[in-house]
Amino acid sequence: LGPEIKPVDAVTITAGLDNQGVVILQRQIMKEQDEGLEKLEETVISTKHVALTVNEELSLHARLIDSLDDHVEFTGSRMQVLFCYHISFSFPTVRFNRSLLY
Repeated sequence: LGPEIKPVDAVTITAGLDNQGVVILQRQIMKEQDEGLEKLEETVISTKHVALTVNEELSLHARLIDSLDDHVEFTGSRMQVLFCYHISFSFPTVRFNRSLLY
């Protein structure tokens, strides 16, 4: 985080500074690093909120799909019953083999 300073650059930058100047430079670098960490924290928190929202949305969709699956299964069963009922009344002399439905 913060600007990357190579050892050669650090020597060049601090060569003309006295102790107080080095301390001021170090504080400036630490301030920039702190600002970078704060931005990183904001990004991580934002990403966490997005992930939680996506998780809630996926959970809702999973429940909706399960409910739809139950309704489709129920409707399929009802259609089989009605089909058998219709066949038995339309063709009373024909024996219907229920195993053909499965």
